[in-house]
Amino acid sequence: MYPLPPGGEHPPDFYSVSLVEGHLDIRINGGGQSHGMMSAAKYNDGRLHAFFVIKERQRMTLKVDDAEVNTTRLDHSSQVVVGPDTGGLYFGGVPENLDIVSMVGTSRPLKGCVRDIIVNNKVVSFLNPVRFKEVFIGRCADLPATAMQGMEADMKVADSCLPPTQHTVEYKALKFGDQMNSHVRIPLESTTFRKNFDVSFEFRTYYPNGLFFIASNTRRKRVQSISVQLHNSRVKVSMRKDSKKGSKMVKAESPPGLNTGQWTKVRVEKTKKRINLYIDNKNVKNVKGPRKVNVGRELFLGGLPLGVTAPRVDGWQEVEPLRGCLRNLNINGEEYEIPSSRRLEQVVGVGQCFASVQPGSYFPGDAYAIYSDDFNVGLMLELRLEFRTWELNGIILSVADPRGTSLSLELINGAVSAELIVL
Repeated sequence: MYPLPPGGEHPPDFYSVSLVEGHLDIRINGGGQSHGMMSAAKYNDGRLHAFFVIKERQRMTLKVDDAEVNTTRLDHSSQVVVGPDTGGLYFGGVPENLDIVSMVGTSRPLKGCVRDIIVNNKVVSFLNPVRFKEVFIGRCADLPATAMQGMEADMKVADSCLPPTQHTVEYKALKFGDQMNSHVRIPLESTTFRKNFDVSFEFRTYYPNGLFFIASNTRRKRVQSISVQLHNSRVKVSMRKDSKKGSKMVKAESPPGLNTGQWTKVRVEKTKKRINLYIDNKNVKNVKGPRKVNVGRELFLGGLPLGVTAPRVDGWQEVEPLRGCLRNLNINGEEYEIPSSRRLEQVVGVGQCFASVQPGSYFPGDAYAIYSDDFNVGLMLELRLEFRTWELNGIILSVADPRGTSLSLELINGAVSAELIVL
């Protein structure tokens, strides 16, 4: 981390590594925007752990004890992180006069041991520090049980009205739907889906509809395609093959009720003319399909780019993007890690998936949503809702008509207040 003394000026570039409630919290800013990632596991167990933060161009990876635990993709402006000419690299804490709140997961000093620091293949020695305070250099022994108890107490979060610093994310899970036309374009070999194939992935969503993937090829106005999507809370596999004899369409559907917000595994297997659909390793559908299909050399995951439409399959054409998470994509025995340094896939509007989610809408403080343009309070109105916030004040709901009648529901100093004005 590279903070400066008060009044100093430097670019917003920084690295920071913190321990937040036992999780490793990594943050970086290369001048464009801040990025972060956290470990799913906790490491405040009193044992020594080796962690590595590896940055290769736009890809940043976190490894702990030789195991990769998280990865993220940086924006173009964060490819190079430049430290200031003056400032410092701090371990365990910083002097009291430095403002680092926006750079770290927690500003609380570390209570524990740090050793064997290597930065860009150079060993950082604590034998000749610039300065230090209340640190026992060279005396990092195994921590006794009494010290562990103190460390666990420090990790407990006190009740407050402050927002959480960061959420734990699902390892290697992609989140779709936060932006318009969010999708991943994956280049394929022309033979990937031609005869036999085996595709599996896991998804999680509360929405009843959403595209998982589609591969399509149109030649001389003849369409050949395969798509897998969630339709009315069912997983639906659709194949289309046009020929001189006409258009042949095949579909396989699962039972409904799969938009539960829980991880669900989907597997689609084609062997010769048989297509099998598996949900959580259970075969739910077996149908007959074409022996060969030519769906082209690209696959769209989670949605479609702007201006691209899906071919009509099984009488309906509207394809909704996925609003949820997807992970563990495997095609013909190959695990597709996204983003990948081996393939030139296109990733648009895709983020990281939180480990813990629930239905609802999040309002960051400068947003609003219109439920209806012609809603009237009327003579009777029953209203039910649930909300959760760490703020003491805010508008929850507001209704007004042109005559001046209005109903508002607000949070004022932590208390819910309802006001009705009738003119």
